[in-house]
Amino acid sequence: MEIAQRIDPRVTAAPELDADPIRASYEAAAIAPLGPLDAQRVLTADAASTRLALLETMLDERAVELRALRLDGDDPGSAG
Repeated sequence: MEIAQRIDPRVTAAPELDADPIRASYEAAAIAPLGPLDAQRVLTADAASTRLALLETMLDERAVELRALRLDGDDPGSAG
């Protein structure tokens, strides 16, 4: 996190998740930057390990998308 904050001071500290991995997997899914269908898919997975694996895959895909936008010079926050 420290490195991310040096690059962009707007990056906030990571939220603390529950020590229980089952509860933490639900909390992580609830705060992840996912659309409603992806969030539903993660939240309805039957095991914490499955939820976390799905979440990892979806966040990796989102990171690739954001890097591609940055390389193209597009601003993902712009309306145009």
